[in-house]
Amino acid sequence: MSAAEPPDAYPPALAAAWSELAGSAVGDSGESALDRLRPHVARLSDLFTLARPAGDFPDYLADPALLAAYGEFFFPQSWTRAGWAMAHASLRGWAPASRRPRILDLGSGPGSCGLRAARWLAAAGGLPGELMLVDRSSSALAAAARVAEAAAPGWGVACRVADVRAPAQWPEGRFDLVVAGFVLNELGLDEPALDRWVDEVAARLEPGGLIILIEPALRATAERLRRLSDRRTARSPRRIGPEVDDAPCPMLGGDHWDHEVRRWQAPADAAFLNRRLHRDLGAVRFSLALLSDATLPPLPEGAARVVAEPQLLKGLFRLVLSAGGRLRTVEIPTRGLGRRAAKDLAAAFERGDLVAVPPGDGRRLPDPASVRRLGP
Repeated sequence: MSAAEPPDAYPPALAAAWSELAGSAVGDSGESALDRLRPHVARLSDLFTLARPAGDFPDYLADPALLAAYGEFFFPQSWTRAGWAMAHASLRGWAPASRRPRILDLGSGPGSCGLRAARWLAAAGGLPGELMLVDRSSSALAAAARVAEAAAPGWGVACRVADVRAPAQWPEGRFDLVVAGFVLNELGLDEPALDRWVDEVAARLEPGGLIILIEPALRATAERLRRLSDRRTARSPRRIGPEVDDAPCPMLGGDHWDHEVRRWQAPADAAFLNRRLHRDLGAVRFSLALLSDATLPPLPEGAARVVAEPQLLKGLFRLVLSAGGRLRTVEIPTRGLGRRAAKDLAAAFERGDLVAVPPGDGRRLPDPASVRRLGP
């Protein structure tokens, strides 16, 4: 992971570009423009959660006010989720083989995931390459083109209006990275058809290329992605993360489901919009799958993934881990650490982290040094 580019870093120039676009959409500027966008943010929030349509999603980004609301409030969250996905890939040792990588963002909307991936690769020391954005919404792609230079300077960004369900409409050639953010839940495909769709995506990969699939953290969407991820352990490209091995997900069918929860600091405009909306902006939540046939270095012995909220309880710190198709709860005594040190220990871990712990079935670990955070 590049120390110069944390997963949740949001460029000021990109924030300014969306602020300008929002002002044009509502005929206002500054906080007055944001005040006018609040009901549109609320409408989108309901559409993405409580009022999700049973069939196809409408082209909500064709409405300039809804597009501006998305850009100011939801774009930074999707950008951050894609940053964590790239951090997972970097932690596993993946990097594009091409000197100037090509990225394909399927169902891109205004380009939050593809642009974030492009910026990540540049911050990690790569040269600017080519990013192809594909979406059915011409207005979303037009917005992406307007903010692209602020998001990923120097990258060649091209846009194509197409149906992501129809591979014949996708761009030609092969890509080092294909990302699909919040797309699978809108495709409406059964599991066999979804597998075929992913195979079509895989056919666009360069050797050693990577597919990143990001989905909502809702139980239905997260479990569908986890089942897909489990099936890919026997297919090409195979699963490389965020799980630490090829074992089936032990949380499927249980009381809880597997997803990421990452703390973040919302950009100023999003935080202002949220003053009266009272949405939870303390963390971004999502589910994730990474697929590749690249040869990657092995994880350290005892690698496991944190799959529940870390808990700081009286006298101990608790983590629930997944590895080898099993869940394991480990506890670290905190007596003698002091209140500040115990809080610092708890703050060092998040749901989705990879860690290394002593192998075995033991629940109680001797001290904080027994758990080593690997990342991302």
